[in-house]
Amino acid sequence: MNNRILPPHFLHTSNCNFVIVFFCLLAWCAQAQPVCTPALDESYVTTEIALLIEYESEGDCSTATIRKGQKFVWMWASIYAYDYEGAWGAFEYLLSVKVNGIPVYNVSALTFNTETECENGTFCNREVVKVIDVSGYTHSASAELEVIAHAVRPPGLDDPGHRGHVYTVLTVHPRSRFLLSDTRQDFRPRNSDSADPVAATCNSGYDCYPSFAARIEASCCDVKIGFELSDVSTLAGISTNYGSETGPDYAVDPDLNQGMVSVSGPPGTVAYETADPSTMASLMLTSLDYGGKAKVKAYFLAPETGEKIYAEVVEDWEEPTEPESTMERQFARLPFDEDEDGMGDGWESEIGGPNPSADEDGEPGGGAPGDGLSAHDEYRGFHWLDGTAIKHIRTDAKTKKDVFYWDSSSDGRYSTALAGLLELRVPDAVFHPVNAYAARLVTPGDPLSGVHPINNDSLTSPRAYAIVYAEDNLSATKELANAGMPGKRPDPIRIDPSELSAEITLNGNQLTPATLRAIIVAHETGHRFALWHYKRWCNHQPLIPGQAEPSSLQSSEYALTAVDPQLVFLRLAIFERANDWVVSERPDPNFGLLTNYEYSWPPQFFYGDPPMGQGFDSAVVLVHAASPIPTNGAALAVNTIDSFLMDWYIRHTPLMSTTVNWGFKMDDLSQIKVNVQ
Repeated sequence: MNNRILPPHFLHTSNCNFVIVFFCLLAWCAQAQPVCTPALDESYVTTEIALLIEYESEGDCSTATIRKGQKFVWMWASIYAYDYEGAWGAFEYLLSVKVNGIPVYNVSALTFNTETECENGTFCNREVVKVIDVSGYTHSASAELEVIAHAVRPPGLDDPGHRGHVYTVLTVHPRSRFLLSDTRQDFRPRNSDSADPVAATCNSGYDCYPSFAARIEASCCDVKIGFELSDVSTLAGISTNYGSETGPDYAVDPDLNQGMVSVSGPPGTVAYETADPSTMASLMLTSLDYGGKAKVKAYFLAPETGEKIYAEVVEDWEEPTEPESTMERQFARLPFDEDEDGMGDGWESEIGGPNPSADEDGEPGGGAPGDGLSAHDEYRGFHWLDGTAIKHIRTDAKTKKDVFYWDSSSDGRYSTALAGLLELRVPDAVFHPVNAYAARLVTPGDPLSGVHPINNDSLTSPRAYAIVYAEDNLSATKELANAGMPGKRPDPIRIDPSELSAEITLNGNQLTPATLRAIIVAHETGHRFALWHYKRWCNHQPLIPGQAEPSSLQSSEYALTAVDPQLVFLRLAIFERANDWVVSERPDPNFGLLTNYEYSWPPQFFYGDPPMGQGFDSAVVLVHAASPIPTNGAALAVNTIDSFLMDWYIRHTPLMSTTVNWGFKMDDLSQIKVNVQ
């Protein structure tokens, strides 16, 4: 290229206005910008060329600085030839692009199509649009872009009669950017499927229908913009304790994305593109779970090649920051999740402290960490009952242990007792009522069938059960209720309303039905928290010759009789009433005769004569054992009755008539294990 002023004959054409524009352009380039002279082979010559580059950084008319982190540049070149005695027939034209001196794009032997690109036999125009990938040069530093356009004459062509002028209007955007909006940090996935009873409140909103926008900045041309949805989770159900679906947790509803058409994408992706070229597009997703995750990419199809150019993700859509490198993230994560553990960073910030791992279960308190629910279980959340309305809740994975329960009675009589008492007595625990379905009942309609783990849909090993209160006939054993073995279990807590009524009558109506139910529910639920009955250990004393009461016997001792190894004397603690007392129970192996005989000699019921008096250590009774009692150091575990919730049998006295006067022992509170099975 040279900077000569156009020859006078150039102005005498029918394209005078056009030529004047390029004359001015050439003059501007020659006077206001440094001259860029390409290094050409000596066998080639250059005609006059006007060159214009639009950019913001310093440089001459054919170079520009590409910033660090730039992924591509968008180039638009229009090469004009004005014929003076057949110039376009004698010359070929060349366009060359280099980054840091390395060729990245070349158009050589470019000639005009006289039928489509030439006008009136005197003027020709060829347009070249190109998106150039420069990411390999700008990963860690800025790079220099050089664009050269010129006309060449092949060697040996000696035709001085063919003269003409070539002008190139070149527009390069060294700051071209293709941006994709990131997921909002306050996004919490919600199921929008109408089959979900909670979905009625999800008819709109970002949590139900997250959307993503993509735009091209500093470009010259409209293109087709597409989106790819990939890595979509397929969690079982729709929350931790609800549903059984296993389909994708996010979908694209065509009705919500007018102007977009489905296209084929890479394996495992769902892809949509704009039907018409544009510089901006958006995609709305439909959330179908309360804990799903996915990735979203945006791309545009480069002119001429159809190459996919992927967007860089920016958190601030209005004022995007400069990229640090070309390795910037090219996908938006659902939810906004830097460590990609499936839990939104916003939720993790809400619960405080270091971000938990997905399988973490470490709520403090109650003698054992955790509640059997992983952090991801609690992030995904649960369906629960607020009165009669089904709602969804994300629980506390850091400071509160969560207990779910289902009251199968028709009037909620047992859950009323639970809510009114245990929520006040069990520290660091939150109680959530659920219905039969959310409790994961094994057999629909049968509360005695037991439950599956309430976190049956967990990504980790499910090990938490909802507590079920179910009515049953326990007349054969004369029990008011039975929770089975201590600890969380899949079987229900069985309660016999008839036995409760009989007990109230037997004890002179000192307790109301509501108070007795509260006592029984609290006691049996205490077993589900791994609490035992209160007991004291009695050590063996020497045999006595007959059945006379040994006056020296202490409450921590027992003595066998010489006449029958099934007869033993035992001194009990205080009793308020002189009937219906029990030394131990069955079939719990931690009660009855223990130590070396725990497994070889099954525990038994022990029945004894009523105590002979009142007061501590005042009653010595003769116990009739169902089996012989060893004489070699076995110890007896004797239940005590101290008017606390975990007494084997709560004494029905005026003192016990109101729940404010009784509860767990202080040392019970440190023994509560919400997650022990």
